[in-house]
Amino acid sequence: MTLFRQFRPPARASYHLTPQETELLKLMVEGHHYKTAAGVMGISTNTISFH
Repeated sequence: MTLFRQFRPPARASYHLTPQETELLKLMVEGHHYKTAAGVMGISTNTISFH
């Protein structure tokens, strides 16, 4: 229990995302669905599904 209480998440996580993956996440947070995000990014929904 002591170890659990001492745990602190990092101030900023580093996930090593590509710029395209980061853009997709931002669009998803804004409420876009796969189809609309694909249209905004100019890629296919299959590519969105892959990411």
